[in-house]
Amino acid sequence: MLAGIFKGLNFIMALVGYDLMSLTESTQENVLLVVRAILGLLNAILLMKLRDSVNKVTLNKRLRGSIGFWFMFLLFTQFHLLNYCSRTLPNFIALPVVLMGLSKIVEGDVSGLVWLSFAGIVFRLEVGLFGGLIALVSSLRFNQSKIHISIIMLVGGTILGLLATVVVDSYFWGRLVVPEVESFVFNIADAKSAEWGVELWSAYFQLYLFKLFRLPIILLSSFRRFYNTDPTYDGLTNLKRAVSHPARHSLRILNDSSMLYLAVMSFQPHKEWRFIIYVVPVFTLQAATVLTQISSDTRLIPNAKLTNKWIMLFFIAISLLAAASSLFVGYISSFTYPGGVALNQVNFDFLPILKKRPIMVHMDVASCMSGINRFGELHNGLVHYDKTESKVELLKIWNDVSILITETNMAEIDAELETEHIYNPSKWLEMGVVRTFGGFDFVPLLSIVYVLTSDVRFFKFFLKYIIWDEANKGKFTTILGMLRSLLRPGDCIYMYGRIGPDEGLEKKLDNELKRLESDENVEENLGLREEEEILLGLKDHRLTESNPDDIREEIYQEIDEMESHYIES
Repeated sequence: MLAGIFKGLNFIMALVGYDLMSLTESTQENVLLVVRAILGLLNAILLMKLRDSVNKVTLNKRLRGSIGFWFMFLLFTQFHLLNYCSRTLPNFIALPVVLMGLSKIVEGDVSGLVWLSFAGIVFRLEVGLFGGLIALVSSLRFNQSKIHISIIMLVGGTILGLLATVVVDSYFWGRLVVPEVESFVFNIADAKSAEWGVELWSAYFQLYLFKLFRLPIILLSSFRRFYNTDPTYDGLTNLKRAVSHPARHSLRILNDSSMLYLAVMSFQPHKEWRFIIYVVPVFTLQAATVLTQISSDTRLIPNAKLTNKWIMLFFIAISLLAAASSLFVGYISSFTYPGGVALNQVNFDFLPILKKRPIMVHMDVASCMSGINRFGELHNGLVHYDKTESKVELLKIWNDVSILITETNMAEIDAELETEHIYNPSKWLEMGVVRTFGGFDFVPLLSIVYVLTSDVRFFKFFLKYIIWDEANKGKFTTILGMLRSLLRPGDCIYMYGRIGPDEGLEKKLDNELKRLESDENVEENLGLREEEEILLGLKDHRLTESNPDDIREEIYQEIDEMESHYIES
């Protein structure tokens, strides 16, 4: 989908002489930026679509537009959704389709289930689970839709998605495949996802929800106390008279389904916050209805206008803190991809010095995991980027490597171990270092605060001649410097240039091959010993039986049998 949109856009740009795919003297980071801009724009448009949907079904003219305003306001106080909505992860590629489905359901249109089931079979299977739970809650709990209609919608979306994914994905993979089904078998049926870590059942409720929502009002609004905040209430009659409205209970349906979705997903041992990103718009929308009621002095807190004003002042204060916190976290995240920064420096600062001759750049695992990707590579035919992980294969090409990007600090390599280590510090020159985020250090900030508060003249000078002047010029160098002083540097990515060929690589290669052969023999011997233990009945699991006396008796019997067998032989 994204590739098709990009190719159409690039075709138009090529007509005016700017083909992003044919640039050879620069990287293809512009391609990545355009693709991410497209995805981010799609998610932004669909979030506004969800806002417009709730405004559309709001009957009370005094509240119409207010819910949408608070919805967008709450979104801007969050970090994860806005920071990741342009990233080409399956969850966020599926998010525009999910938002379209949720918008339909908010309006009382059951066809939203088609969008959710389609996204489930094509992009992320858990979206299909979310759609199924919404269908059950809508049909069985609130009787807003007929169960057979909901099933038809879910099946219809699944069939459409199957046709799309089989045709497209099978073409690219070269075999008949449904990726999400294979992913389900690998992660759930075979329980392979546990290899990436497991957490308690309650992790989503105790950890990840509070990580996603910095404002407590968003989570508090999910409790039943606030369920009378129905946008279909017209403000003039009691709630029972609005039952015929097609969007009646829609927010309650989505809210209950989201809670149920979190509970079901909690049974999956491997957990990540992006697996539950689909409930963020739902809880945010529910919170927006609560804030609309408070700000409008309606029946949520009867005869308490002054109380509502204090509540809103408190909420605005913590909202500003949450927004500032999100901006600061966004600033910190810019330091979490040192590998990408190092590759960019190599491409545009160091490679031009080498005067257009064939170059091999080797990047180790740590650098590749911290921001390096194919979009950051030059495509001029002169630079070869190597990511070889095998030490044996790397030794074969080691002297061809001219530039090295690595997490290893060669200054810390023990000279006595140089013969065993693949890096020889005497053959490399450090060209640069990129540091990443390693924690916080508040001492510099406290020192600045102490100086500013020790004399009011310092404080006035700071505000007038530093902050005010920089704000007028559109530069905030001092503020950024103060923020940067709070960050403690962590691990580093180093860039080295070769200054001489390595010697003795043949010997290192022979030693590595012998070591691997020795390791294989050890593993083979361990395997044989394990088989012997199983045959003898001395496997560890035999020792975990409940009765120690029985275990001791069995061992004595086996020893007696072995002794008698030895005597007879």
